[in-house]
Amino acid sequence: MAKSQLTESLRQEYQEKFEELKINGLVTETDDHFELTDKGRCYVSNIQLFLMNEAEKKSAEDQLKILRLK
Repeated sequence: MAKSQLTESLRQEYQEKFEELKINGLVTETDDHFELTDKGRCYVSNIQLFLMNEAEKKSAEDQLKILRLK
């Protein structure tokens, strides 16, 4: 993801989460972008959930419940 896509407020909101992903070897950072590592690619769905806020998680959960009922 290009850092230029992130507004300043989004950078602040996600800074701690990206630091945790970097510490765990799931993401690397350069001057202009973040990139999944090979290890991170194995956990892309988990990373997506990790980066969601509570409202997004709730919405995804509700959609999964609907799919399970069909």
